[in-house]
Amino acid sequence: MARRGLINANATTAGTSTTANNNNNTASSLECRRRAVASLLGTEHFGCHFYYNYQFHYEGIFNHPTSSSNNTAATSKKKIITIRTEHIIRDWNSVEVELGGQPNIMGTPDTAVLSKNNVNTHKADSEKYLSDESRMAICNLLCNDIQVYKEILLKSVNLDEEQVRVSMEELRVSCPTEADSSTCTDPKPNIQQKLLEDRGYVGKTRVISPYELHWQGRWSLPHYMTKNHMKYPAKTSSDKEVCFVHVGKVGGAGVAVGCALGFNLQECQQTSSIVNDGITPGLLPQYTTRQFHCGIYDCFDDSAYYMFVVTDPLTRFASAFHSDIPTDWEDFRSKHGERQYNFHKELFMDCPFHSLEELIYLGVADSGNRNTSNVCRQRALGAIDGSGHYGTQMYYNYQYYVEGLPKDAKIIAIRSEHLMEDWNSAESMIGGVENILSPDQTILTNDVSSEVEMLSDDSKRLLCEKLCNEIQVYKKVLTVAMNLNTKQKQKSFEELKASCPKEAATESCEADLPDITSKLYLSRGYDEELRLDSPSGGISIGRSLHPEPPSPYEMIWPDLKLPSYMKKDRQYPIESVPTDKKTCFVHVGKTAGSTVGCAIGFNLHCNNKVTAPGVFSQYATHMFHSQMYNCEDDSAYFVFVVRNPLERMISAFNYDNPSKDWEKFRREYGEKHYNFRKKLYMDCPFTTFDELAQRGLSSHGDATDVCRLRAAAAIDGTEHFGCHFYFNYQFHLEAITQDATIMTIRTEHLIEDWNTVEYKLGGEEMLLGPNQTVLAHNNANNASGDKLKYLSAESKTLICEKLCNEIQTYKKILRKSINLSEEQVMESIKELNESCPLIAFAETCSSPLPNITEKLIDSRGYLKKN
Repeated sequence: MARRGLINANATTAGTSTTANNNNNTASSLECRRRAVASLLGTEHFGCHFYYNYQFHYEGIFNHPTSSSNNTAATSKKKIITIRTEHIIRDWNSVEVELGGQPNIMGTPDTAVLSKNNVNTHKADSEKYLSDESRMAICNLLCNDIQVYKEILLKSVNLDEEQVRVSMEELRVSCPTEADSSTCTDPKPNIQQKLLEDRGYVGKTRVISPYELHWQGRWSLPHYMTKNHMKYPAKTSSDKEVCFVHVGKVGGAGVAVGCALGFNLQECQQTSSIVNDGITPGLLPQYTTRQFHCGIYDCFDDSAYYMFVVTDPLTRFASAFHSDIPTDWEDFRSKHGERQYNFHKELFMDCPFHSLEELIYLGVADSGNRNTSNVCRQRALGAIDGSGHYGTQMYYNYQYYVEGLPKDAKIIAIRSEHLMEDWNSAESMIGGVENILSPDQTILTNDVSSEVEMLSDDSKRLLCEKLCNEIQVYKKVLTVAMNLNTKQKQKSFEELKASCPKEAATESCEADLPDITSKLYLSRGYDEELRLDSPSGGISIGRSLHPEPPSPYEMIWPDLKLPSYMKKDRQYPIESVPTDKKTCFVHVGKTAGSTVGCAIGFNLHCNNKVTAPGVFSQYATHMFHSQMYNCEDDSAYFVFVVRNPLERMISAFNYDNPSKDWEKFRREYGEKHYNFRKKLYMDCPFTTFDELAQRGLSSHGDATDVCRLRAAAAIDGTEHFGCHFYFNYQFHLEAITQDATIMTIRTEHLIEDWNTVEYKLGGEEMLLGPNQTVLAHNNANNASGDKLKYLSAESKTLICEKLCNEIQTYKKILRKSINLSEEQVMESIKELNESCPLIAFAETCSSPLPNITEKLIDSRGYLKKN
């Protein structure tokens, strides 16, 4: 870190003069150097042990942010006692004496040893190595923290002058210059805000980031979204507060405005023309406390104004396209991760779009290359209208920012073409001085170059046509901007005509405005208890919100809440699914239902959060699993996932068996479910499924009569000993409406059946190929070894006979499935015949189908009218 991040950077940060290294690799970039310096100064959080240094702990005791005389008096009474790591036994003893204890209570340093805890033992010597040059650079940057360390030693009442002198000699071995000096090249960092936020003080309230508050700790606000709250307020009154809506790629104006407002944008460090050591004059920097940028909405919803920086949409998209193309794919992958890599790969690598001209000619124009696939042509259109995520700057467009605001928010607009003029009008509008920035100011600069100039006239015309809705949104922003007068708005409309004359003049477009509800839920985010109203079809500032309606399950059971694993993330809006496509996912336990459920977007036990492409994942709006019926009775389709009944029963027995750790199960699931399982797995001699068959079902079994009845009831599903036993095929089939339209995915033919369901719902016929990775196995019972799965031939016969009614129900589900052919149904019955040869082809059973009316009423539940 010292060699690549500090050396050569110190000439500007710590006074060290060294020849600059021109190697432009990632480690020596200006941003990484800045981070290296900040980590040693403790001014930015990269790790707790870096950040919370001597200065933080010392000032956290002695430097109160208020300077009242009472605090000063209290501070003067505080005493320090110190234990030095290098003299731990001696100092422990001196502390003990200072507190009134016995001398040498720990023995002498020569005879006593204090065991070490929390030692980083895995670090090799090579990782601890510092060259002399690196050590000097680090000591230089640590100078202020070294001075605090020395002050702690000098103020320690348990250390005498000789002990302090010894520590100074030891320090000189590492950092001789800093040990002897009492001053440093750079001033000590001001950490008042750090103390307020992390140490905390009575009467001082920390302003929590709206973004972090909304996502409840799932995400932290990036540094570039923050301001230095030593210079700027973290919050102001709602009648003055301004949210900076930082639309990307608006000719550099967004960065220029962001830096002038005081945000910690990376570009502010690198672009000298917009670096301002002081504070930009006026009220805008003081009132603009928060920022909305890309997928990070960190603004207060009651802000007085939302300030956009805009440029004409044609110029913005061209710049966004070029910005989103990775120049080094592997470097991009390592920096941004696999998810972003795959987003970009779909457009820029998998499709022949290496330039904007190619995107338009090959992906949009009717006369384009006929070899361009339909998929790539759809991606080209999705990139332009922001409905497809192929790059951050293209995806987060004007429509996203406008609809992402609170309903009817008040807008201020700063046009990149009139940067200083609009800054001054915004400043004046919020009560500041008129013309606060003069024409010769250097705070606000922007890049006037445009990639649009490289496009042919035909390509410009086509791009304008496809950007029509985005142009209408841009015009809406200008129209409602409170700081712009009629003449200024007209000026921008005339400038727009020069780029896109047809779209500038029209009020409507050939294509509908995209529905971005799922995009807003996924990226902007909203309170869990609120749901967006359906889009009106027109352009509106913000979207109305209404309380989340109760789920079908909550309608049946008003006193219960639907668990989160039964829900999908809200980027799958139910309202946008056509009525004749709404699908209920029937998740029968231990059938690979979690695998399918994860792939269609439910929050189950998912090993990864990769959702399958296609319409099935969009149309599967609700789930029915065990005792939680959360489907609408009039759903167009009910999609079951099924498995060979014998294999399902083996898996269910082992999954429901808590014998591995009864007490843990009791703690996690409670007394009720503990007692359910105890009756079968503890009170009866059934540690394996084979034992249940031999001792509980066989005529020569030695289990008690009670346990024999329990063994039979467990397989019938007539008594509750575990959810996956009890909620079987019969329960799930009888719980749905009699006239339900059923489709089925067989575990043994997962990809084949997925594709038939997708096709029946109107999607692609062969969407998932044999090498797909979406249907990764989730919630597998990996603890079930071969011994637990073993069944003797006699045991199989006994269980298959007892499973007869469940097997008939399984076959009924297959035969009712509109996505399975007669051949596919027969194929599954033949596969079942290998496990249960006497029962697979039978159409009747020796015992009647259990009457589960009470079970359905108690567990599935019904509205009172039913």
